[in-house]
Amino acid sequence: MKTLLNYAMKKVWCEPIQDRQYTFKPHRATGYIGSKDMVVVGRHRIGLPVGVGSSPDSRYHLYHIGAIDRSSVGLDGMSKDVWANVPFIMEQNDAIVTIYLDNGALVPLNLCYLKVLADGALVLAVETLPIDYGTYSMSIGSIQENYLAKTRLSDSELFIRFYKNSYLGSSEFLGESEQYSSEPVRTLSKKIDVANDYFVFNSQLIQLKRQFNGKSFVFFADGFVMKQPLAYQPALYLGKTLSATFDGTVDRIEYHKLSGLPSFRSKLDGGKNKYLVLSLSDGAEYIEYCDDVDFYLINGRSQEQFKGTILNRYAKNIVRQVTHNAWAVDSDQIESLIHRHGFFSNRGSLYLMAVIRKASIKRGIPHQFNEVNELYKLPRALRLEAMTGVNSTLLQWRADELENSDYCKLMGAADKQILLPLVANALGYNVVTMQAEPVIHKAVDPNTGLAPILSDLYRNPIPTGGTAKTVFVYDNDRLLKGRYFNNTPTVNELLPAQYSTDAHLTEIFHATLSETTDGSIYGQNVNDLLGKYWGYRAYVCPLVSGAPNGKWQDVTGLNNYYQETGNGIVWNWTLLNSSGLYPAYRRNGHVLCYDISPPITLTGYSGKMEFTIASTNSWVGTNTLNGRSSIPAGTVDVFMNGLKLIDGLDYHLDWPKIVICKRPLGLPTQTVITIRTYGTCDPVTIAPYQKLDFGFVKGGVLSVNQRYDIRASRSISVNIAGMTYLPDEVSFAENELLFGVTDGLPYESVSYLTPVEPYLDDRTTASFLAKSLAVDRAVTDYMTPRLDMFDPELPIVNWDRYRLFSPFLNFVIHAMVHQGSFADATLQGRYGNTEVETWISSFKYLLAFDPCTKPLDKDYVVVYPHQYNAPVTVTAKQYSFLDYLVRNYLNGNTMLSQSVNIGAS
Repeated sequence: MKTLLNYAMKKVWCEPIQDRQYTFKPHRATGYIGSKDMVVVGRHRIGLPVGVGSSPDSRYHLYHIGAIDRSSVGLDGMSKDVWANVPFIMEQNDAIVTIYLDNGALVPLNLCYLKVLADGALVLAVETLPIDYGTYSMSIGSIQENYLAKTRLSDSELFIRFYKNSYLGSSEFLGESEQYSSEPVRTLSKKIDVANDYFVFNSQLIQLKRQFNGKSFVFFADGFVMKQPLAYQPALYLGKTLSATFDGTVDRIEYHKLSGLPSFRSKLDGGKNKYLVLSLSDGAEYIEYCDDVDFYLINGRSQEQFKGTILNRYAKNIVRQVTHNAWAVDSDQIESLIHRHGFFSNRGSLYLMAVIRKASIKRGIPHQFNEVNELYKLPRALRLEAMTGVNSTLLQWRADELENSDYCKLMGAADKQILLPLVANALGYNVVTMQAEPVIHKAVDPNTGLAPILSDLYRNPIPTGGTAKTVFVYDNDRLLKGRYFNNTPTVNELLPAQYSTDAHLTEIFHATLSETTDGSIYGQNVNDLLGKYWGYRAYVCPLVSGAPNGKWQDVTGLNNYYQETGNGIVWNWTLLNSSGLYPAYRRNGHVLCYDISPPITLTGYSGKMEFTIASTNSWVGTNTLNGRSSIPAGTVDVFMNGLKLIDGLDYHLDWPKIVICKRPLGLPTQTVITIRTYGTCDPVTIAPYQKLDFGFVKGGVLSVNQRYDIRASRSISVNIAGMTYLPDEVSFAENELLFGVTDGLPYESVSYLTPVEPYLDDRTTASFLAKSLAVDRAVTDYMTPRLDMFDPELPIVNWDRYRLFSPFLNFVIHAMVHQGSFADATLQGRYGNTEVETWISSFKYLLAFDPCTKPLDKDYVVVYPHQYNAPVTVTAKQYSFLDYLVRNYLNGNTMLSQSVNIGAS
């Protein structure tokens, strides 16, 4: 799917190839003492750079790197058959070349020369001056006494790294000062034979520091990185080659005390012990990929005085990405450096110095499966606790899990490795569906004046032909105005004329639309072209007295119950019949939506706003409008005259029964109910998935519930008192207050649960969704006690409390007023619990749906005894009976006095 792949490449992939960086371990072609005139390599007789920048008596080691494309390592400007000093090459090509030994000592670049041979092979010559590359322990003869010997080029393996930061071509870099951007890479080297050499070097260093604003440089003395000298010290600098490399792409240099770094055992690299290096910068808002970070091990009593070596990055597993600005460093590499250099003996004074460069493409911190964005809302100390498992059982945020995550693998993947399975694993269900099928949009993009551009999913043909878009339109009052199906492929969804004038929002599902069927097939083998495309679930339930009892069990993937065919499934009837089971099948990608017309007269109205979710299906061999025993949908939405009702407040659902308790604005004869269901249910609970969040607006903010809810990575809509909003049009307690909402109004956040099978053929929606839900629950539990969330001291209710009514009492009152029930003659004598229980037995079940019997926040909600906006009149005896019901069945949670008048008997 192009939309997902493009998103991954633009938002996550760090394009390691763009910086043209490669590390080579070249073959040394010279003997132990080197050569000073010519070296034979294969068919080549290679003259050494004698006299190019050194004395005629200079000796060199020659290293054969091999035939490489010069542009691939950022050396486009090199000519063939000409020796060039490496500092000159760096400055001419704006590239960084780092040459170092296996003990981490750096080779002064002024001693190094590169040449491109006629066949394109690259060779390196290094002058064999007596440079301090450190010492090593050796034993001589049979005495076995250890001696400290000087490290020489001939004793060591040599590595060369090429790096050209693509940031140099970015508009951000080119917008910096002309002087700075025209010479982004500068080098400086000088051997200090006399004091004046130092002062000349220092004068040049000061000029370069001024040019680079005092930043972006690393200083070396012979083979070791050091702090820039503050004054001439003969014992420290005489006889040394001092160098400095200035790199205009460096963002900052951080110092991490080694003894303070947490460690972990890597899952990615076979149990290797690693240090976790979490950036000291809390303000990093972009991915700082590990290839753009150089690490040095340094020692010193402070960060002002130190000596150190570079970390060899030849092997990929030495430094790995953990989060956008945290890295894993192989501790074996650190230990090796410590053992090879005596000046690292005091572990208490050791630091890792991280030189962090800017990136050309600002990869923000995209949402992903492990919800790392939420981790970075914690203070750095708590982040470290989570990543090291201290006071934490949250596996997803442990360093070993993060380093091994597909998110990090996607950052550093080669372009050919960026395939949908990797992208899906890295992003998780929430982000994948938000990008592939975001569902809710502004009807018109305010920036372009056009309908929003749709992902390619909406333009792809489905197996039965055409495309599939089911569109719901909300008007400027944010109420549902209508719906339609569109099977034509378009980049923008152009609304039909009847919706175009006052459309504010649209919901666009990649799905078919029906007013009669829900996509279920009961009790028969299935031939369904769309089943494998959108995905399906398989169910069985027991037969009781020859009829299915509706207690469904999800058996998807259990092949003993059925076998897949080319276009459907064939049930194992032998097993089902012997086990007394009845099978069913339900597919995704199908929206059932229908209107329930209002009653014509009040007399014909039952007094109950009660509905059964119905679908026309073949049920036990008969085509029937069936609801009670049908399989629950994944999502249920209920609308009243365009207002979207809130589950658990405005109505209560006990599949398939819905009982409404929101007080309508008009009469029952004016109230149209719309029911919408889609998707397959939770395979564990066999019920619709729970809504994300519900509550009342407090202090102008939603989600003031002292619980950290995760919603930013999801495709969601927000319902406030029946009006539909985009999530970025309101403010939540977890985020900064941007848009105030009227206090006291109820709200509901709802996730769109859309199928992934149309574009991810290696997984099912249910299992993919379950993994993301599990992570979100774990993160919510972890974050809640660790963050202070918005909590207004004095929540208030503007205007009036939210109006509900009692379905139970409403039925009784309506029957009294419009149907002549519960007449005075019935209520004439004395009655008690026995009589009342008999009278209400046929509708007592309504109590289970009644807000008066549920937890009720009376600061925000008022429950009226009936649904009518004007008072009704009953007799004194009827009023007394209603009062009895309020006291004995409704917990006294509604008041009759303002809504029910007493009239003549």
